[in-house]
Amino acid sequence: MIGFVNRIRSKKGFTIIELVVVMAIIGVILAMVLPNIMASDRPAKGNALAKDFFYKTQDTMSISKIANPKATFAAYFYAALDSMGQVTETGMYNASGGFVPFVNSTFNPDTANDTQKVQKRFYDCCESYFVGAEKLGGIVIVDVNTNFAVQGCYWFETTKDQFNALPSSKIFSNDNVIEGYYCGAYPTSLVMAGKAF
Repeated sequence: MIGFVNRIRSKKGFTIIELVVVMAIIGVILAMVLPNIMASDRPAKGNALAKDFFYKTQDTMSISKIANPKATFAAYFYAALDSMGQVTETGMYNASGGFVPFVNSTFNPDTANDTQKVQKRFYDCCESYFVGAEKLGGIVIVDVNTNFAVQGCYWFETTKDQFNALPSSKIFSNDNVIEGYYCGAYPTSLVMAGKAF
Protein backbone atom coordinates (compact mmCIF):
# COMPACT_ATOMS: atom_id res chain seq x y z
CA MET A 1 0.00 0.00 0.00
CA ILE A 2 2.82 2.42 0.86
CA GLY A 3 4.48 1.72 -2.50
CA PHE A 4 1.24 2.58 -4.34
CA VAL A 5 0.89 5.90 -2.46
CA ASN A 6 4.51 6.79 -3.21
CA ARG A 7 3.98 6.11 -6.92
CA ILE A 8 0.95 8.43 -6.97
CA ARG A 9 2.92 11.18 -5.19
CA SER A 10 5.85 10.89 -7.58
CA LYS A 11 3.64 11.44 -10.65
CA LYS A 12 3.12 15.21 -10.72
CA GLY A 13 1.23 15.83 -14.00
CA PHE A 14 0.72 14.96 -17.64
CA THR A 15 3.53 14.57 -20.10
CA ILE A 16 3.87 16.90 -23.06
CA ILE A 17 2.91 14.11 -25.43
CA GLU A 18 -0.31 13.45 -23.54
CA LEU A 19 -1.23 17.16 -23.65
CA VAL A 20 -0.47 17.44 -27.37
CA VAL A 21 -2.58 14.38 -28.17
CA VAL A 22 -5.56 15.72 -26.16
CA MET A 23 -5.29 19.15 -27.82
CA ALA A 24 -5.11 17.53 -31.26
CA ILE A 25 -8.25 15.50 -30.55
CA ILE A 26 -10.10 18.61 -29.33
CA GLY A 27 -8.94 20.50 -32.44
CA VAL A 28 -10.23 17.80 -34.79
CA ILE A 29 -13.59 17.71 -33.01
CA LEU A 30 -13.91 21.51 -33.17
CA ALA A 31 -12.97 21.52 -36.87
CA MET A 32 -15.81 19.10 -37.58
CA VAL A 33 -18.47 20.67 -35.35
CA LEU A 34 -17.79 24.43 -35.45
CA PRO A 35 -18.84 25.10 -39.09
CA ASN A 36 -22.21 23.45 -38.45
CA ILE A 37 -22.74 25.41 -35.26
CA MET A 38 -21.85 28.70 -36.98
CA ALA A 39 -24.18 28.03 -39.92
CA SER A 40 -27.09 26.74 -37.88
CA ASP A 41 -28.32 30.24 -37.04
CA ARG A 42 -28.49 31.33 -40.70
CA PRO A 43 -32.13 30.26 -41.27
CA ALA A 44 -33.19 32.00 -38.05
CA LYS A 45 -31.32 35.16 -39.06
CA GLY A 46 -32.86 34.87 -42.53
CA ASN A 47 -36.35 34.68 -41.02
CA ALA A 48 -35.55 37.74 -38.86
CA LEU A 49 -34.28 39.64 -41.90
CA ALA A 50 -37.40 38.70 -43.88
CA LYS A 51 -39.57 39.88 -40.98
CA ASP A 52 -37.75 43.23 -40.85
CA PHE A 53 -38.27 43.74 -44.58
CA PHE A 54 -41.90 42.60 -44.32
CA TYR A 55 -42.85 45.33 -41.84
CA LYS A 56 -40.66 48.03 -43.37
CA THR A 57 -42.17 47.34 -46.80
CA GLN A 58 -45.72 47.15 -45.40
CA ASP A 59 -45.28 50.68 -44.01
CA THR A 60 -44.07 51.86 -47.42
CA MET A 61 -46.94 50.14 -49.25
CA SER A 62 -49.48 51.69 -46.87
CA ILE A 63 -48.13 55.14 -47.77
CA SER A 64 -48.28 54.19 -51.47
CA LYS A 65 -51.93 53.14 -51.13
CA ILE A 66 -52.81 56.45 -49.47
CA ALA A 67 -50.94 58.40 -52.16
CA ASN A 68 -52.45 56.36 -55.03
CA PRO A 69 -55.86 55.12 -53.82
CA LYS A 70 -57.04 54.07 -57.30
CA ALA A 71 -53.86 52.27 -58.29
CA THR A 72 -53.90 48.48 -58.28
CA PHE A 73 -51.11 46.14 -59.21
CA ALA A 74 -49.45 43.05 -57.83
CA ALA A 75 -45.70 42.71 -57.89
CA TYR A 76 -42.65 41.02 -56.52
CA PHE A 77 -40.09 43.56 -55.40
CA TYR A 78 -36.52 42.56 -54.70
CA ALA A 79 -33.53 43.97 -52.87
CA ALA A 80 -30.00 42.68 -53.40
CA LEU A 81 -27.78 42.70 -50.30
CA ASP A 82 -24.00 42.62 -50.11
CA SER A 83 -22.18 40.38 -47.62
CA MET A 84 -22.51 43.01 -44.88
CA GLY A 85 -26.28 43.30 -45.31
CA GLN A 86 -26.28 46.64 -47.15
CA VAL A 87 -28.89 47.06 -49.89
CA THR A 88 -27.06 47.48 -53.20
CA GLU A 89 -29.92 47.27 -55.71
CA THR A 90 -33.72 47.18 -55.78
CA GLY A 91 -36.28 46.50 -58.47
CA MET A 92 -39.03 44.14 -59.55
CA TYR A 93 -38.87 40.41 -60.14
CA ASN A 94 -40.94 38.11 -62.32
CA ALA A 95 -40.33 34.49 -63.17
CA SER A 96 -40.30 35.06 -66.93
CA GLY A 97 -38.21 38.24 -67.03
CA GLY A 98 -36.01 37.78 -64.00
CA PHE A 99 -34.72 40.79 -62.10
CA VAL A 100 -35.47 44.26 -63.45
CA PRO A 101 -33.48 46.86 -61.48
CA PHE A 102 -34.94 50.23 -60.58
CA VAL A 103 -32.75 53.09 -61.84
CA ASN A 104 -33.23 56.04 -59.53
CA SER A 105 -31.31 58.47 -61.76
CA THR A 106 -33.90 58.15 -64.55
CA PHE A 107 -36.94 58.57 -62.28
CA ASN A 108 -39.11 61.60 -63.09
CA PRO A 109 -42.07 62.09 -60.71
CA ASP A 110 -43.96 64.15 -63.29
CA THR A 111 -43.98 61.44 -65.95
CA ALA A 112 -43.83 58.30 -63.79
CA ASN A 113 -46.73 55.85 -63.79
CA ASP A 114 -48.16 54.34 -60.58
CA THR A 115 -45.90 51.28 -60.73
CA GLN A 116 -42.79 53.43 -61.08
CA LYS A 117 -43.89 55.62 -58.16
CA VAL A 118 -44.33 52.58 -55.94
CA GLN A 119 -40.94 51.27 -57.09
CA LYS A 120 -39.41 54.62 -56.13
CA ARG A 121 -40.95 54.36 -52.64
CA PHE A 122 -39.60 50.83 -52.27
CA TYR A 123 -36.18 52.05 -53.43
CA ASP A 124 -36.22 54.89 -50.88
CA CYS A 125 -37.35 52.47 -48.16
CA CYS A 126 -34.48 50.08 -48.91
CA GLU A 127 -31.86 52.78 -49.44
CA SER A 128 -32.31 54.01 -45.89
CA TYR A 129 -32.49 50.48 -44.50
CA PHE A 130 -29.27 48.89 -43.31
CA VAL A 131 -29.54 45.32 -42.09
CA GLY A 132 -25.91 44.93 -41.13
CA ALA A 133 -26.75 43.52 -37.72
CA GLU A 134 -27.62 40.21 -39.38
CA LYS A 135 -24.65 40.43 -41.77
CA LEU A 136 -26.49 38.36 -44.36
CA GLY A 137 -26.02 38.86 -48.05
CA GLY A 138 -28.34 37.59 -50.75
CA ILE A 139 -31.69 38.45 -52.26
CA VAL A 140 -34.86 39.60 -50.48
CA ILE A 141 -38.12 39.22 -52.42
CA VAL A 142 -41.31 40.92 -51.25
CA ASP A 143 -44.72 39.70 -52.49
CA VAL A 144 -47.20 42.61 -52.74
CA ASN A 145 -50.84 42.02 -53.73
CA THR A 146 -53.24 44.30 -55.62
CA ASN A 147 -54.33 46.05 -52.41
CA PHE A 148 -50.74 47.07 -51.64
CA ALA A 149 -50.62 44.52 -48.81
CA VAL A 150 -47.42 42.57 -48.29
CA GLN A 151 -48.26 38.87 -48.55
CA GLY A 152 -44.84 37.57 -47.66
CA CYS A 153 -41.15 38.31 -47.65
CA TYR A 154 -38.40 35.86 -48.56
CA TRP A 155 -34.63 35.87 -48.10
CA PHE A 156 -32.29 33.70 -50.19
CA GLU A 157 -28.56 33.46 -49.60
CA THR A 158 -27.81 33.57 -53.31
CA THR A 159 -26.82 36.02 -56.00
CA LYS A 160 -29.33 37.03 -58.67
CA ASP A 161 -27.74 34.66 -61.19
CA GLN A 162 -27.81 31.74 -58.75
CA PHE A 163 -31.45 32.50 -57.91
CA ASN A 164 -32.45 32.60 -61.59
CA ALA A 165 -30.80 29.20 -62.08
CA LEU A 166 -32.92 27.56 -59.36
CA PRO A 167 -35.84 25.45 -60.60
CA SER A 168 -39.08 27.27 -59.70
CA SER A 169 -40.46 24.07 -58.18
CA LYS A 170 -37.66 24.10 -55.59
CA ILE A 171 -37.72 27.75 -54.58
CA PHE A 172 -39.15 26.97 -51.14
CA SER A 173 -38.58 23.97 -48.94
CA ASN A 174 -39.32 22.84 -45.41
CA ASP A 175 -35.77 22.86 -44.12
CA ASN A 176 -34.65 26.40 -45.01
CA VAL A 177 -32.13 25.07 -47.53
CA ILE A 178 -32.73 25.08 -51.30
CA GLU A 179 -30.22 23.46 -53.62
CA GLY A 180 -27.56 24.12 -50.96
CA TYR A 181 -28.55 27.76 -50.34
CA TYR A 182 -30.08 28.97 -47.09
CA CYS A 183 -33.42 30.75 -47.17
CA GLY A 184 -35.86 32.33 -44.75
CA ALA A 185 -39.37 33.75 -44.89
CA TYR A 186 -41.87 35.81 -42.99
CA PRO A 187 -44.47 34.71 -42.14
CA THR A 188 -42.47 31.54 -41.59
CA SER A 189 -45.52 29.43 -42.45
CA LEU A 190 -44.84 30.32 -46.10
CA VAL A 191 -41.70 28.19 -46.05
CA MET A 192 -43.58 25.28 -44.55
CA ALA A 193 -46.36 25.65 -47.11
CA GLY A 194 -43.83 25.50 -49.93
CA LYS A 195 -45.19 28.68 -51.55
CA ALA A 196 -43.57 29.39 -54.89
CA PHE A 197 -44.10 32.17 -57.39
